[in-house]
Amino acid sequence: MLLKELVFALRQLISEKTGDKPSVGHTYEMLSALMGYDSFASLNSQAFIVSLSGCDGNAVENVRLLLGGILDIRKATDRHVSLKASGSPRPIAQLLETFAQGHELVAIPLASLLELYDGQVAMDYATEYAFEELHSCLLDMEPPQLKLSLSMLEEHSSKVPSVHYVLYRIYDRLVDHHDSGSDYWLRQFRSGRSLSVAEQQFADEALFVESLRELRQLHLSRASSSGHPEAVLVELEGLHRRATITAADFSVLELHSSTTGIASRVAVLAEGAGLTEQAATWNHRAACDGDIEVLHRLVSASSGAPTVETWTWIYLSRLLGTDLTASTLRAYHAGGQFDAEDYDGEQGGDFYVDGDEGLDVAPLSSELDREAQAAAAIIFERIHK
Repeated sequence: MLLKELVFALRQLISEKTGDKPSVGHTYEMLSALMGYDSFASLNSQAFIVSLSGCDGNAVENVRLLLGGILDIRKATDRHVSLKASGSPRPIAQLLETFAQGHELVAIPLASLLELYDGQVAMDYATEYAFEELHSCLLDMEPPQLKLSLSMLEEHSSKVPSVHYVLYRIYDRLVDHHDSGSDYWLRQFRSGRSLSVAEQQFADEALFVESLRELRQLHLSRASSSGHPEAVLVELEGLHRRATITAADFSVLELHSSTTGIASRVAVLAEGAGLTEQAATWNHRAACDGDIEVLHRLVSASSGAPTVETWTWIYLSRLLGTDLTASTLRAYHAGGQFDAEDYDGEQGGDFYVDGDEGLDVAPLSSELDREAQAAAAIIFERIHK
């Protein structure tokens, strides 16, 4: 089912109950007003409508209250009046509300969804929780309902390229949820074999998963083509599993080298592909971003013959709150009442040691040490700009 089919059903309901039938355009406008938007153009540019019927009632309420907002029957009534639509405003607005409640229609803000998958801005817990509830509802939807809930988002992707990555992530979760790992009965069906009702159901489910995989790949490819850094990385990682990556494959990521967290992942990918020069470049970028794991790796690699850069990374780690040269080894209780707590000899019992013994790095001359400290301060300031 698509939104236009939903609006058609809504018009039919209004006609049956009141004898009046607002125009298609007026119905879209009043439904948008009920969702809290001034017009359908406003809703269509800022949100997408999902149907959550059949979902857990608490989940629906969380999504509605924390993301979509409550249905506004007064606004729908006022919109009917301003449009001079056919029929009596209040009864038609009440039918709109009944219809929306029956289908559990919610308008999800597009900006919040993009923010969730962008990962650059911390999202408040309540909003993140509501989106998790929304995703749980999507996972259990039947294909027609899922098509309605994602159709507007699909349309947004043609105008907002970053939506492709969102759809890729959604379809990826859907594939993981529905994929049984077998398409045997689908292959039997395509070979012309007559299937029983149960066997046909297995074939239909496999066909559904196949369509989800195709949509997942479509949106990943389009997100990657638009330059979305996460999508490019996913495609590169997939390519690495199938073929050889070359230095040229990393060129598109140069535009996104300042994106938080991407440098260390590219470095790992380059190392796995045996591209030493590329790995060194991206490790350096990750270190300049303050990635502690990368800083530890770089200092460890050069601790035998430390340079100014080695100590620059050490001083930077200290400015960031982690001293790579200090031991963090500690004893902890192993099992029992105090499991994983700091070991107390008076309590006795088994224990284990965890942590890092700290890197042993020879000091520099006073002059070079000052140079390293100054360089670290500059990088630290840049990180916190």
